[in-house]
Amino acid sequence: APVLILGTYFASNICKSEVNWKYLVVTWSICIRGYFYFTNHHNQFNKLHYNSAFVGFDEFSSIRGGILLFLNTFGIEIIGMLFSPFLVSKLEEAKKLTLGILLQASLRISLSALNCFIQRHHLMLWAVFAPKFLFDLLFHFAILGSSILFWIYINASKSNGFYQNERNK
Repeated sequence: APVLILGTYFASNICKSEVNWKYLVVTWSICIRGYFYFTNHHNQFNKLHYNSAFVGFDEFSSIRGGILLFLNTFGIEIIGMLFSPFLVSKLEEAKKLTLGILLQASLRISLSALNCFIQRHHLMLWAVFAPKFLFDLLFHFAILGSSILFWIYINASKSNGFYQNERNK
């Protein structure tokens, strides 16, 4: 899944052409969500990988276990969001990419909420549609938290000139 994002990055560097940030948003969304399903995750609470809370420790802590379970389930969204600015070379493109990812996440949660509203009298609402809505909501919070970390990083990188347009000034 991350191969498409890396392929886009390397293709843009080889061709010395700029990558359209809209293409990167769509590619990022497909790759990250595909990776979620390729790793045998589902939008159901009984399909969570509960054994990830017990990995690497002799004693169980509910807080540490919850963090490990959250990172196992939503970690690819966080990692993908934190590394997405490195796919572009200009600061303005990185900002557009981040806002585009936030926009698609907001659109996904809005459509999921609309679907739950439309299907509110459906027999399988609590078994199918409500868990999907909650997972989309948690994905949105993971992306939002990661984008806040990204904006903190952007403000710190302005001073050291990480991006090309900052170095050329």
